[in-house]
Amino acid sequence: MATLWGIACGDASWPRHTGIYQWQVLADRKKYPLTNGMPSNVWPCTFWPSKPIEPAVRITDRGPSNVLLTQNLRDPATPLVGAQNMRAALGDRAKLVTADQGGHGTYLTTNNACVNEIGTEFLVSGKLPAKDVHCGPPERSLSATDTRTEVARKLWQRQFPF
Repeated sequence: MATLWGIACGDASWPRHTGIYQWQVLADRKKYPLTNGMPSNVWPCTFWPSKPIEPAVRITDRGPSNVLLTQNLRDPATPLVGAQNMRAALGDRAKLVTADQGGHGTYLTTNNACVNEIGTEFLVSGKLPAKDVHCGPPERSLSATDTRTEVARKLWQRQFPF
């Protein structure tokens, strides 16, 4: 968690007045009853002792065309609209792969062969799909024909064994 706070609090300025958080929690409790306003609550960033040392990175449609975004339709931590807004900001530099599933994490975290194959192809060859792709729900378990995806999954699991 300390790493999260170091990044989140060190990369952007946060409101110092605690009243704004109280107002946001009350509003979000009604708008998002599942989380009861928790994501809008006061974070340590409110009391962080230093300001960001660099300006925020401006995301634009200028730059290399090598960005692949993957997103579940029902991610409880990062809503779909965030991925759609990022895709719009990046323009033709990026492609968005959405998956008809829930959970936080898309690539290699489920048996969605569609997402896993596109993600692995991108990591292995650098090739983006020609257009944005919508993948249905996972239809099958991984099989021996999913060789590159299975290798990538094993490497991922070795790196992040949780």
